[in-house]
Amino acid sequence: MKSCKEEISCPSNALNCTFSQDIKRLADKLKQDLIDFSTHPFSKKILITPSQPIKDYLIDFFAKELGIVTGIQFLSLKQVINEWLFSFGKKIPDSIEISLVLEEIIEQSWQKDETSKLYSYIACEEESKRSKRMIGLSDHLSNIFEEYGTYGLHFLPAWTKKSGWQQTLWSQIFSSHPNWTYPLDAAKFLQTQNKSIFVFGFSFLPLSYLHILKQVGALFYFFSPCELFWEDVHTDRERSYLRKKLAQRGISIKKREELNHYDAAAHPLLANWGKLGRTFLKNLDLFSLISTELYELKKENTNLQKLQEQILYFKRAEPISQADSSLQLHSAPTKLREVEVLCDTLLTLIQKNSIKLDQIIVLAPDITMYAPYIEMIFANHPLPYTIENVAVFSNSAAHGFLLLKKVLDENFSLNSIYALLDETIFCTKQSWSPDRSKQIKQWLETASIRQEGDACNWDAGISRLLLGIVTLAPLEPYWPIDVITLTDIELFSDFLCVFASLQQDLSSLRSEKMTIGSWLLYMEAILLKYFDVENDGFLQEIKQLQKRSQHLSLLRSYESMERIIGRLLHKKTKLQKTQHLRQIHFRSLQEGCIYPSEVIWMLGMDEELFPRMLQSSSLSELAQNLGEDYIPTFVEQDRYLLLEALFSTQKHLLFSYERIDSKDQKPKGFSFLIEELQACVTLQITDHPNLRFDSIYFQESSQIKKSR
Repeated sequence: MKSCKEEISCPSNALNCTFSQDIKRLADKLKQDLIDFSTHPFSKKILITPSQPIKDYLIDFFAKELGIVTGIQFLSLKQVINEWLFSFGKKIPDSIEISLVLEEIIEQSWQKDETSKLYSYIACEEESKRSKRMIGLSDHLSNIFEEYGTYGLHFLPAWTKKSGWQQTLWSQIFSSHPNWTYPLDAAKFLQTQNKSIFVFGFSFLPLSYLHILKQVGALFYFFSPCELFWEDVHTDRERSYLRKKLAQRGISIKKREELNHYDAAAHPLLANWGKLGRTFLKNLDLFSLISTELYELKKENTNLQKLQEQILYFKRAEPISQADSSLQLHSAPTKLREVEVLCDTLLTLIQKNSIKLDQIIVLAPDITMYAPYIEMIFANHPLPYTIENVAVFSNSAAHGFLLLKKVLDENFSLNSIYALLDETIFCTKQSWSPDRSKQIKQWLETASIRQEGDACNWDAGISRLLLGIVTLAPLEPYWPIDVITLTDIELFSDFLCVFASLQQDLSSLRSEKMTIGSWLLYMEAILLKYFDVENDGFLQEIKQLQKRSQHLSLLRSYESMERIIGRLLHKKTKLQKTQHLRQIHFRSLQEGCIYPSEVIWMLGMDEELFPRMLQSSSLSELAQNLGEDYIPTFVEQDRYLLLEALFSTQKHLLFSYERIDSKDQKPKGFSFLIEELQACVTLQITDHPNLRFDSIYFQESSQIKKSR
């Protein structure tokens, strides 16, 4: 079989790609291709998308354009690749599976070589500390090894030939699981599928995935911000470094000036924000391409449209000096005020311009930071909305686990038991109505249960309640509390049984050791025992992971199981606040979150939050020795997402940030990416006062109108 490098250079299968700066045009081309590639009305078609928002956008688009959406199977990239690999007896494991296997391998091998780095890190007298170190290292390495197998095209072949503790672990993972593979190795098992395959909405695809998708004959649809050749432009930082290097190598001044002239001709936003897209285009150049280009702009005389035109047509013009409402920057003293400003401004735009709610997208680097304020402010307005990418577990097995974890972590505190009694799925399982649950809480409050040291005095409180049922006479050392009537004795008895059962099931967890499969079975049984969660999605994930981990024999602590459940919980879920067809969409800034909308608002654009400055791990040998390989950084992804937002916005692109640090009350500036934008176009800037109903909002000149 050919290696990944050999297959990439082989022109037998060309990549069929469509490029445009307009996602709607890409969707229209996809619609036409879906029709053209259909042999009959019910022929199967696979559509691979990076996110739920893009999937929802396409379904809505097809429903409007075609009137019906049938025969299309929407899948994630890893999901569809594992489906294809299944028939060859292969699979690409997820990071949780890799982490579990790594933990087992490390536990069995770390003591074999006392001179190794692995031994020096893990060796510790206390078993609990050793366990925590192994758990943390396993989690960390699982993500690093995923990077190696995805991005290390040139790095991996040479690295695996060297000796080292990471190489040993890598080898043991795949030798102990011969059915496991990784993206760089997976393509040799695949061949052209008998289904039409379409790839839409990805900002960047590693060479490993491009090669896999080439093998199966996929069609691609990519956002591209410039219609001319722009792969060789450089960021300001790259230009500075390049000038210095060329001078050191003795390159003539004339040639250096020619390069500078080419770079100077490029639009600065295209150069500084487009590195991810440029690198991706260079990756595509390694393949034989059949490309279709669909570039066209609507002619509108707004600053936003002028900026789009300059970037699209590779023009470097004088900065646009006259501000207008198409590009705005808002600052507020707190996040709460930032959301209030958002709400008031949106209401004004909706009233003035008749903008539909589903034409509004609100983004933030991490929407969870704003979710409580969004709930608080928008609850008082008739604007339907949805918050995505927020882990919301109400009335689910996931929430049940968190409640039991709270009981265990707080050693059966009164508040943790109250939290259980407030939960519908817990009370339903015990056949308690809300009134009965409230009654139990009132009894517990009356019993004067208090925290004593690390635990609550449950025995004393329950004894007082029991004595109150049978006698009114004091009985040392407890005083009777007569609050439970004869008709409620059965309810109190039920509570005592459930409470005693909880103590028995949870109290010994931290001292238990079981295989991960046994732990997951135990947690499934406990969740079903105490919560009404049959057929719950999270419970199904636990069952699936339990089946995949049956072969693992290492006895693990509760902490090891807890971090696995934690990683399952970390998968973001969508909170559907309303069931309206048209609603404002709040979501985190990530690949596939942006599509054409009249209004796009970006929260949290301050110098600390954006762009996200996450450093690569010091353990990652690939990150330290990239060479010809490329791993996108969060900064590069955030920059390119700004370009996508710039071209996807049809009327108003608005930015906002918190100008006062909530920790030390010192002033904060906006992101340096906004500074780069300001160097090209003047923004309409509004610094909002502390109070929502400040007098400036009622002046005739105010851009934001409030009802008196």
